[in-house]
Amino acid sequence: PQESSTPVFSRVMSKNYRLRFADLGETIDWMELNNPTEAAFDLSGYGLTNNRKKPFLYTFPQGTVLEAGARLTIYCFTGLGALENEPYCAAFHIDADGDTLFLVSPTTAICDTDHAGAQGGTASRA
Repeated sequence: PQESSTPVFSRVMSKNYRLRFADLGETIDWMELNNPTEAAFDLSGYGLTNNRKKPFLYTFPQGTVLEAGARLTIYCFTGLGALENEPYCAAFHIDADGDTLFLVSPTTAICDTDHAGAQGGTASRA
């Protein structure tokens, strides 16, 4: 397999019944990025989306650095006022019946894609 020069999707949870609840009692989706490189990677300005026509449904804030070998969890939630203490919260859901996720560079180049198939139970898909 080809080595990546950017972070990649490592885990996706699109059907969460009990593992994490938002302030209002709703379960939330989440995804995890992994930096497989040997150097820190600055994610500032990079986007996450499940809609290729809207590449920046979530944009990483300035100063978001993923250290070499580190992982970062991004929660996906569209509720009001929830997850205020979570620095990485995307305002879209991951479709549990199957979805495609994109990590997009600030110039809209696709850096990584995850074809998250249908998910059952509460197990994340790696």
